[in-house]
Amino acid sequence: MENSPVDPALLSLLPMEIWRQYRAYPIRAKHGPIEVGMENPKDGFGLAELEKRLGQRVVAVPASPEAIEAALA
Repeated sequence: MENSPVDPALLSLLPMEIWRQYRAYPIRAKHGPIEVGMENPKDGFGLAELEKRLGQRVVAVPASPEAIEAALA
């Protein structure tokens, strides 16, 4: 999901090393799960860990490595 803005409030919910570890960044959380951009959105373990740490359901959308790096810079 290229050019999706990062939600700074959501980004601050986890340490940066966790976002980097799972190659993910938060996009939005309106009326339901937190939407995250992930390099591998089918990474079931990564999704489960993010949900556990955030205490909320997570939905992943594809993101390029470049988009992830830019979002986490």
